[in-house]
Amino acid sequence: MGFYFKGGIIITGSLQIKRKKYFAIINIKDRFGKSKPKWVDTGILVTGNNKKKAEKKLREILCEYENKNIIFTKSIDFAEYISNWLELIKHTIEQTTFESYHQYVHKHIIPYFTAHKAILDKLSKQHLQMYYNFQFEHGRIDGKGGLSAKTLKNQHAIIGKALKDAMMDDLIVYNPNDRVKLPKKKPFIGKYYSVEQANQLIKASKDTDLYVAVILAVFCGLRRSELLGLKWASVNFEQKAVTIKDTVVRVKTIIEKERTKNKSSYRTMRLTDEITNILKNEKEKQRKNKLLFGDSYHDNDYIIKHADGTVYLPNSFTKIFQRIMKKANLPVIRLHDIRHTTASILINHGFNLKEVQEWLGHSDIGTTANIYGHLDSQSKNNIANGFGQLLTM
Repeated sequence: MGFYFKGGIIITGSLQIKRKKYFAIINIKDRFGKSKPKWVDTGILVTGNNKKKAEKKLREILCEYENKNIIFTKSIDFAEYISNWLELIKHTIEQTTFESYHQYVHKHIIPYFTAHKAILDKLSKQHLQMYYNFQFEHGRIDGKGGLSAKTLKNQHAIIGKALKDAMMDDLIVYNPNDRVKLPKKKPFIGKYYSVEQANQLIKASKDTDLYVAVILAVFCGLRRSELLGLKWASVNFEQKAVTIKDTVVRVKTIIEKERTKNKSSYRTMRLTDEITNILKNEKEKQRKNKLLFGDSYHDNDYIIKHADGTVYLPNSFTKIFQRIMKKANLPVIRLHDIRHTTASILINHGFNLKEVQEWLGHSDIGTTANIYGHLDSQSKNNIANGFGQLLTM
C-alpha cells in the first residue's frame, strides 16, 4: 500500500492481480472524502520475483500522480478529445498532413472509440491493443479485410501524439499507446511488368493524353507526385535532361510543393534523343491547345495536364493510367508498381543496386536493397560464375 497527500487530495495505491499481471489500483480521495479509483497496468507479469518490481512500479506511479498534482474533472470521451485535439493542431502542421490525420481520425479512430465508449483517463494499453488488432483484421472501410501494418503505424503515431499532449495537459498520467505492440509489417514484394509488357503499355498510350506520362513513368521510374509535378522549366532540351524537384499531392485538395520527398529525390535525369523529341512535340501540342481554348485555357508550366491545361487530380490520374493498362490487355497494377517495373528492368539488365538507387532517388542503398535485392540475380550469377572459374574443384 502506498500513500501520498497533497493539496487536500489523498492518493493511495495497492497492487491487484488481473489476467496474470500486476495492476496498480490508484485511489484518490479529495478533501470531501469522495473516492476515484483508477486501474493502471504495470505491464509486469505475475511470475518469479516480480512482486518487488511491481511494488517499485506502484511507487513510481504514485509519484507520477503526486508530482503532476492532477486535477480530476468530468471524464472526457476519448473520441471527443482527439477530435478537439486535431482542430487545435490544425495550423501547426502541413495541410496534407492535417488532411491525412483527419481521414484516419474521423474514418477509423472516432467511430471505433465512440462505439466502445472509451474515456480518456481510463484508456488502457488493452483498449488500444484491441483497437489495433481489430483494425489489422477488419479495419477497411469497404469491409474487405484489414488495414496494412504501415497504415496502423500511421494511426499509432497520431494516437500517440494526441495522448502525449494529454499528458502534457495533465489529463492522463502516462501514455498507454507506448505499451502496445503493432502487427509486424510483411516484407513487400512489388508487382512489375516485363520489358515486353512495358512496351505494350507505351504502345497502348500512344493515342492518349497520357502518352508522355507513361513514357516518363516507365523510363524515369517516377513517383506519382513527381510525375504530376514535372514542369517545363525543369527540362533542359540542350542537355537532354530533366530535373526532378517539384511534386503534386492530394488528400482532399491538390497541394503543390516545390520540394521532393527527400534530398536524394531531387535529381537530374538524362533523356534519350527520342524522349527529348517527344517532349518537344508535347510542348508544341500544348502551345496549340492554348490558342484553341483561348480564355478558358488554364495556363501553367506543368507538363502532365489535360488538353485545357488543368492539372490532373492524382487519384483520377491513377484511374486513367490503369484504363490504359486494360487497353493494353495487361494485368492492372498500382501506378507505383510502374516504378518497380523500372527498377526490375534495370537490375535484370545488369545495372547494380547503387545505380538503381540513384536513378530512382532513394535516400540510401538499403532502401533499394530491401525492395529490390531479390531481383539482383544477374550480378549474383556473374559472381558465382566468375569466382567458380578461379577455383579448382
